Amino acid sequence: MRVAVVADVHVGSAFGMWPPDLPLSSGGHYEPNIGQRYLYENWLKQIESLAPVDMLVLNGDIVDGIQPRSQGRYLIETDIGHQVVAALRLLEPLCAKLSRNGSVFVTRGTGYHDLADTAMETLARELGAQQDAAGRYAWEWLLLEVRGLLCDIAHSQARGVTYRSSPLEREGQFADMGGSGADVIVRSHNHVCHWHYIEGTNKLPLRLEVSTPGLQLQTAYAQRAVHRNRLLARNLGFVVLEVREDWASVEPHLFPHPPLTRAKAVE
Repeated sequence: MRVAVVADVHVGSAFGMWPPDLPLSSGGHYEPNIGQRYLYENWLKQIESLAPVDMLVLNGDIVDGIQPRSQGRYLIETDIGHQVVAALRLLEPLCAKLSRNGSVFVTRGTGYHDLADTAMETLARELGAQQDAAGRYAWEWLLLEVRGLLCDIAHSQARGVTYRSSPLEREGQFADMGGSGADVIVRSHNHVCHWHYIEGTNKLPLRLEVSTPGLQLQTAYAQRAVHRNRLLARNLGFVVLEVREDWASVEPHLFPHPPLTRAKAVE
């Protein structure tokens, strides 16, 4: 079973993708900047090389929201509903890679980017995503059984700047304390692609723990972070989980973050 996991696209941000032929909600034409063109071109290249998948999981922060703390700075589109329209347009080529009986699952991202969780619910409904027990299309937390293995999938994860593996290991400990007994743990939010195998209390001798990459260039927020530039991801893209009855592995679909350039003052 091939499960594509996409997260942290941040549609609507000047640092995220925007369909080149889609007008803004105001009706005006928008010309994507050089970074957005880079993202979009590589997004299409990765999808073109992608073998068919049986399932698609959108793991949160697909749209950027209204950015209340920055008062909308670096947004190219402030209408969350139109951000959803753009996200649906961007996802069309990926959804075309779904097998005939393929299914879609959507999880909620952070409340900051999806105010009142309206965006992800709307996006999931439009995609015909699978509903939870309460009839909602966007899941708070997804426990997904695939080929007899239990996948614990959620957007948020702990953050650490010393070791890449520490946040994922903590998520595994939290999962064990919660009693999920997961064979595969998937987290997003940190925009860092990393995975490892670790002993656990799950069905398999080794549990797979995965942190998914993002599809957003480094933002001004990341540049001004307390740990300067520690939030810069080396790679962008998404991952595919290969799940069998006796094992799970990761197929990365990555492309490099472009080099940064900064203005230089000369006297």
